[in-house]
Amino acid sequence: YISQLKAGGLEPKDVFLYSLGQSHIDAAWRWRWRQTRDYKCPRTFGKAIKHMDEFPDFSYHQSAPQYYEWTREVDPELFEKIKQREKEGRWVIVGGMWIEPDCNMPEGESFVRQRLYGQRYFLEHFGHISEIAWLLDSFGYNWNLPQIVVKSGAKYMWTSKITWNDTTIFPFHLFWWQAPDGTKILTHICPISAGIPFNAEEVSKFKSTRYLLKPGVKLTADYSTPPEKIEEAKSKDFVPEMAVFYGVGDGGHGPQRWEIKAQLAFQELGYGKLASAYEFFPQLDKYGERIPVWNDELYLEYHRGVMTTHEWIKRANRRAEALMRSVEAICSWAHLLGEKYPLNKITAIWKVILLNQFHDILPGSSIPEVYKDAHQHYQWIQNEAKSLLNQGITSLAQNVNTQPPQPGMEPILVFNPLGWERNDLAQVEVSAGQCYQVFDQRGKEIPSQCAQGEDGKNYLYFSAQVPALGWKVYWLKPGRYQGEGPQTKETQNQIILENDLVKIAIDKKTGWLTSLYDKRLKKELLSAPSNKILAFKDQPQMYSAWNISHNYLKNPIPVPEPSSVKIVQKGPVLAQVLVERKGDPTSFKQWITLTAFSPLVRLTTFTDMHWKETLVKVEYNTSIKSDKVWAEIPYAVIGRPTHPKTPAEKARWEMPCQKWIDLNDSKYGLALLNRGKYGFSLNQEG
Repeated sequence: YISQLKAGGLEPKDVFLYSLGQSHIDAAWRWRWRQTRDYKCPRTFGKAIKHMDEFPDFSYHQSAPQYYEWTREVDPELFEKIKQREKEGRWVIVGGMWIEPDCNMPEGESFVRQRLYGQRYFLEHFGHISEIAWLLDSFGYNWNLPQIVVKSGAKYMWTSKITWNDTTIFPFHLFWWQAPDGTKILTHICPISAGIPFNAEEVSKFKSTRYLLKPGVKLTADYSTPPEKIEEAKSKDFVPEMAVFYGVGDGGHGPQRWEIKAQLAFQELGYGKLASAYEFFPQLDKYGERIPVWNDELYLEYHRGVMTTHEWIKRANRRAEALMRSVEAICSWAHLLGEKYPLNKITAIWKVILLNQFHDILPGSSIPEVYKDAHQHYQWIQNEAKSLLNQGITSLAQNVNTQPPQPGMEPILVFNPLGWERNDLAQVEVSAGQCYQVFDQRGKEIPSQCAQGEDGKNYLYFSAQVPALGWKVYWLKPGRYQGEGPQTKETQNQIILENDLVKIAIDKKTGWLTSLYDKRLKKELLSAPSNKILAFKDQPQMYSAWNISHNYLKNPIPVPEPSSVKIVQKGPVLAQVLVERKGDPTSFKQWITLTAFSPLVRLTTFTDMHWKETLVKVEYNTSIKSDKVWAEIPYAVIGRPTHPKTPAEKARWEMPCQKWIDLNDSKYGLALLNRGKYGFSLNQEG
């Protein structure tokens, strides 16, 4: 230990070790979640209890209430022992999220539910919540996380994963992490250790991150801050308190006897002590005035592919989150109308959603069997949630006036689960060959259209204007609306779709979108052909499910040319063009849809994918010049540079987002909305 320390440029007097026994257990990864429940948790937790009998100074840390709940199910006696040891201060509950989730892709409500159900579980079974956010292994951390964890009881946060950066070294191991609203949490970054605290390479690599600021110097930094400015603000005062997070994870039974003995040896020599996180973190409080502020996301310069790997599970998560928002809105209305609120069922559904947000399930980095289980979970979520939704809608319908303005009309109740008024496209599945006219509450007919959807089913489409968290009744009767919708024009070279707001053009030879003209602004918003499918050979050196090859742009793969570009729908509500690209082994279909009443252009791409080791993107080239691209993150928005300058900015070449990204010049802009994608990149020439 001393030789490694000195080789890294430190002396034993420079460091005092706080040894924290723990085990990082993945809920699913190279095994299924049932194996974690039935074997990994009970064996690891049981071994920790035995160590407490043998070593009086030993304590053990464990996050994730989901694991405690599983243990209570499969081994109630062990769970009671854990509760007893926790009362004694030997077993330390940390974390406070239901599971350790991916920290970019779940939406804001999901993060709040992770904390709500996690902290509530600790409070119910242990009498108190956790004050330490424990998120060591997630693949990057959204900027708004400090606000969410602080407002749900956290005082400190620990992570390890940022030490995996492949381009730059994150400049601080101890910092105030600040959210967009100004909320701060004292955050510590430290690698996990295998019994021995660290080696010379680690000491040398991370030594510069452990210096305090110069006395009287204030520093608020982000990824745009020049590295030299950060180094200039640092003193040579080294933070001596260092944590050793030791213990074998993933069913390796946590801290081993030899690891505990090693920590005891350091304690006997005066180099450190066996401690709990609640002893260690308060030791850092005294440096508060000399700790920098980090006012940005924590971006992992590695594992950039997890935001798009296993596309289906990303969309399943998005659908589940959206469906639960609708369920809770409609069930709240039903409750106000006298129905019992289905709290237990809603909680049960949410916990399954939260489990599947685990940082090796939602990112797509687990074995195939894990996704068989996830498929079953999401099917169950859909079935249970839709059942509650139907019950709520039925209850609401029974309390709403559905008397038609004219005889022979059928009512249809349209509900808006969002917190703002919407004038949007409504669709109702109908039988093949059937079509209906749609009437509003005054008996006035509104534009409607029967057409085949992208899924092959038949739908009735119409524009519904519905108040926030409210409803409106429309009436149907057999027939067809007689009227004009979006204009369509076809020439030898292109197809044009147009309404009163925008005009778009599709090239018939390439299938690309060549123009998006905003009539209100009198501006062309595209600088080059767009909606282009791009494919690249992607063979990262390690972790192919996690990583994207740094040089993928240099290895393009030809995309099939269009076999057909044609208008497939034309009516009073919408016009649609279908671009088909039949290839061997991979084919694509792209629908381009414009409605009569909206500037939104709907772009849908389906693929029959059989390429391997391939990264597929859809490219959009805009005419908008902006210094930043804006993206939704959980309950907040982040701006990132369109032309990065610092090494850390340049390392963010694949970026996380939630439901939209936006380019604007403060006068006008263009937003790209998605239905289940979480990663995007920028063409810096645009």
